[in-house]
Amino acid sequence: MILGDDMVARRVLVRDGKPARVIVLRPRPFDDAGADWYVDVRLVDEDDEVIWSSRVGGVDAVQALTLALVRIGDTLAAERAEGHELTFMGDTELGFPVTLPSTDGKNSTAQVMLYQVGPAAEPQ
Repeated sequence: MILGDDMVARRVLVRDGKPARVIVLRPRPFDDAGADWYVDVRLVDEDDEVIWSSRVGGVDAVQALTLALVRIGDTLAAERAEGHELTFMGDTELGFPVTLPSTDGKNSTAQVMLYQVGPAAEPQ
């Protein structure tokens, strides 16, 4: 089980009728220079067995984290295409951004669909 400061986010899904957790670990530099960063993500079952994992890099911590969320969305979409049933809070919308295919049919583009829930709350 992942505990402590390493985990920055998790989401509990239902995968093929059983609980599964998406886990996002904190961004880390690839080396001491900190020029490029990575984020590890994984999907684990109810027994903490890893179903899949991935390391996603970026030029800084924000880009690595953003691309990690897209990797999760794309990987879950691929799982669905393979026949796995996935839901979040009883809904088929899992809430992760996904890469959209290119419209010219030549190259996949890095278009990302994001969902805006509402305005941010004012600080108190």
